[in-house]
Amino acid sequence: MEQKEIVQTLTKVLKTSTVLENEPMKNHTTFRIGGNADIYIKLKSKEDLKEIIQLTKNYHIPLTILGNGSNVLVTDKGIRGIVLETDIRGLEIIEEKEKTQLTVRGRRKFNSTCYKMQREKSYWSGICLWNSTVPLVEPFV
Repeated sequence: MEQKEIVQTLTKVLKTSTVLENEPMKNHTTFRIGGNADIYIKLKSKEDLKEIIQLTKNYHIPLTILGNGSNVLVTDKGIRGIVLETDIRGLEIIEEKEKTQLTVRGRRKFNSTCYKMQREKSYWSGICLWNSTVPLVEPFV
């Protein structure tokens, strides 16, 4: 499957995510370096993720997953295949009698996670003590 066909297919099947072709990676890394990604997707939903994974499996398309773009160096040759930027944010804390479930979605900053857990007086707020250098101030997110 050619790149143009992949982009057309993704544009049709993805409901909320953005698909970009030949996207400069320097726009998505903290070092501001790197060549183009063949296909760059800003993922907005779990449903779209399922479609992307199915397509990459079916057509053997390389898939690179990117978070905030920090601690990533991209060569001037760029990245072949699909680069997936996760932009599904959120934090959910479900506390029950015998168990507590913490779900942290992609790209959530550690200090904003700690702030929310402490604000909700969650059992999980103890993990924030693991790193004493993180200031617990109200996040902008």
